[in-house]
Amino acid sequence: MCRILTGKAAAMREVIIIAGVYLPEVPKSGCYHFKTMQVYFGPVNNMKGQMENLDIDYLTMVQGRQEGESNMREFENSYNHMGKLGLQFNNYEIPGILLSRLAGVSDGNTAFSAAKTPEAVNMNFILSGAMRSRLHANNSDFLIKKFQHNLIYLENFDGSHNFPDGTTSAFHVMFDKAYFCRLIDYNEEQTGRLLEKIEKKEGFFANKHMMPVMPDMLTTINDITLCKLTGPFRRIFMEGKALELLSHTLNQAAHYTPARQKLNATDLQRIKEVKEYLDCHYLNPGSMLEICRMFCLNDYKLKTGFRALYQDSVFGYIHLRKMQLGKKLLEDGQMNVAQVSDCIGYANHFSAAFRKYFGFSPSQLKR
Repeated sequence: MCRILTGKAAAMREVIIIAGVYLPEVPKSGCYHFKTMQVYFGPVNNMKGQMENLDIDYLTMVQGRQEGESNMREFENSYNHMGKLGLQFNNYEIPGILLSRLAGVSDGNTAFSAAKTPEAVNMNFILSGAMRSRLHANNSDFLIKKFQHNLIYLENFDGSHNFPDGTTSAFHVMFDKAYFCRLIDYNEEQTGRLLEKIEKKEGFFANKHMMPVMPDMLTTINDITLCKLTGPFRRIFMEGKALELLSHTLNQAAHYTPARQKLNATDLQRIKEVKEYLDCHYLNPGSMLEICRMFCLNDYKLKTGFRALYQDSVFGYIHLRKMQLGKKLLEDGQMNVAQVSDCIGYANHFSAAFRKYFGFSPSQLKR
């Protein structure tokens, strides 16, 4: 059972989320009977004994499908607070797997809490913003920042999840425990240890550190969200891509060590100086080789260290600063799109890059 808490305490209301799925309305009649999850709906202040309850186990609904079925359920759920979009999920449900895209907008501190959640293996990819989770199992308290992720198993995921001010977006994959265990080889050292922990109901993170979301992972997530296939081919594609993400994650977890642990204090200070340099010279930063020579760093240390410290690549950060400047210049109204494009060094592709970054064209901003 999950509930969203938002706004001032006196005005807090609840909406149910099951396995990452929002149910904005309680059915007028009927009760869903599956296995384990008791769901309560109503004002938070009236949680005890004053709400209708529904017996729902979302993962049982996933498990209940026959493995050979080709159908896949897709649905959206959203929660609005005081007329504004608070949280929205786009969900893809296939046997044994639930994929969800989350978008959350908070102008305060927004949270949702969960109780009586099912046993599952979860992958969380934070694409913007951040999420802090405080879970009862293992007294887990962890923060996942922008472009970080991990694979997590706990006996349950009861607890709270908080979003900071601004926009948070994430991609979440939930594997039914039995489905996940069927994929894993007992005889392989790393995955065999994971299976042993699951059998003993010992919670774990695939890597003790939050790992960076790599470009191939972003490509896979993008493939899922932009998939144009229909019917049984769509289901096959989605399941294959979910397993592709799992493969990338387990492989990364087996080898990943944060760059800050590989770099000494001098190197870390030099990387911070690189960022300060880019903040002043992002319109003409020079080549990667020139930056490395300027700050006495090799290419590997600069790339891995910069991403570890700032959750972005060097040129990704340069692109960010250029887009921010372009937007500001357009908002000031003193320059047209072509002039802004020339100013920030995008001779041919500024409009496309701007649309991809902000979600709307620069000409729309000018209006």
